[in-house]
Amino acid sequence: MIVSTRFYDSLSVLRDPRIPYIFTSVGVNNYATYDNGLQQSTPYPGAGTPANIINRSRWGVYVVGNGQQLANGSVTGAGAAPIRLITASMVNFWLAEAALTLGTTGNAATYFEQAMRNNFTDIGTFVNAPATFITAYDAYITGRLAAFAAAPATTAAGSKLNVLIREKWAASAGNAYEAYNDYRRTGFPRLARAANAQPNVTRIPVRLPYIQSEIQSNSENVPLKNYPEGILIPVWWMPQ
Repeated sequence: MIVSTRFYDSLSVLRDPRIPYIFTSVGVNNYATYDNGLQQSTPYPGAGTPANIINRSRWGVYVVGNGQQLANGSVTGAGAAPIRLITASMVNFWLAEAALTLGTTGNAATYFEQAMRNNFTDIGTFVNAPATFITAYDAYITGRLAAFAAAPATTAAGSKLNVLIREKWAASAGNAYEAYNDYRRTGFPRLARAANAQPNVTRIPVRLPYIQSEIQSNSENVPLKNYPEGILIPVWWMPQ
C-alpha cells in the first residue's frame, strides 16, 4: 500500500495537523506518495520484490496501530488500532448534514465544529500527541469554520455541504466505505478520475464490481456483468 498523492495533497494544502498520525513518513516531514493510476517505469516509491516500505508512505499509527513509526517504515503495534465503525465524530457530521440539508433540530456549524473536535481529540488521545497538536488543530478548526460560514447554503460546488463533506472525508481516514458512500450520496469532495483511465471510463466507478468467479458460477443472478460499464452505473440512491 502507498498513500494517494491526491489525498495527501488535499490535506497538505490546508496544513492539516493529522498528517503525521495518519500517514507514515520517509524522513522528517517528508512523504512519498503515488498518483492514482500513474504509469511510469518505477510504479511507486519503494517498489520492488520485496517492496521497500522505508521509501513509501502508508497508513500511520492512528489508522493501523497503537505505538510509533520505526526507522524501517513499520509501525509498532500494527493491527492494534480499533475499527472505527461509528464514532462520535461521524455522528456529529451526520447531525450537521441533517441540520444543513433537512432543517433538523440544531445548528449545523455547531455540529460541524464538534465533529472535527471529536476526530482530533480521538487522534490526540490514541497517539498521545504533544500539546502542540492541540494548538495546531484549534487553528485548523477555526479556518474550516470560517470556510463553512463563508460558503453558500446550497448543494453546489463550493457550498457549505461541500466544505462539510470534504472535512468528513479527511476525518474518515481508515474508513474507506464511509467516505465512498458519502462521495456517492453527495458528489463531494470533487474528485478527478485516476490518471490514465481507460477511454470508456468516463467517471469514478460508483459501485463495486462483482468478482469473476461469481459472474462465472452464478451469472443468471448477477446484474451489470460488463466491465467497466457496470461499475459506472449509479446505485439507486445516488444522484445521477
